[in-house]
Amino acid sequence: MTGISSGATTAEITTNEMIIMKVEDTWIAIDNIEGVFKNGDTFSVTLLNSTNNREEWDKYVEKLDDDLREYADHDKLWVFLIDVIKPNGEKYTTLPQSIDWYIQLGNDWGKDDIHAVFISESTDATEQLMVETIPDYVLPDGTVTTMAKVTLNHFSTYAIYQGAEASVETDNTDNSPATGDTSNLQIWMLLAAVSCGAMCLTMAYERKMRKELKSRKDRK
Repeated sequence: MTGISSGATTAEITTNEMIIMKVEDTWIAIDNIEGVFKNGDTFSVTLLNSTNNREEWDKYVEKLDDDLREYADHDKLWVFLIDVIKPNGEKYTTLPQSIDWYIQLGNDWGKDDIHAVFISESTDATEQLMVETIPDYVLPDGTVTTMAKVTLNHFSTYAIYQGAEASVETDNTDNSPATGDTSNLQIWMLLAAVSCGAMCLTMAYERKMRKELKSRKDRK
């Protein structure tokens, strides 16, 4: 059919319900309960990776920030081309209403730090999207898994990734002076010396005042 990407997995839409299919080893679904898509339309998804779709993969990953590209290098970021295509080959672009897209998460992914990003086809713009994690989702084959739900207003290219749970920098700052670095220690020693000197002056002044008072009493 005209408009379907090479290597795409497709499913014909025949009813107003959840349209779900397996793309390689990952289950993907769209919610068509509201009847946004019509009978005879085709749901098309291409899962890009650096092995089978290297040119397209590089095209989209290069638009991402450096930290997101790092997730891609560790297989914690997936890129999807998503379309619904009418029988005449015309693609849905802007949708008449929002629809929910579901993606099965990797078995080794964390479940509490999942994000999605829209990747523009024509510019380097990206946009973060809200993601809801759905545990205990039952797939058509009976498998219980975790799905991510993303609300879409248009079809394009999207990336979903596990966030920075493992790479978030922890503040382990040690404020004590390092070996060979005596600058902080010298400051503390100086403050201690000043404090000690002030205490000595205060005590000496108090002794002097007591002696003067005693001398006055003796004269009387």
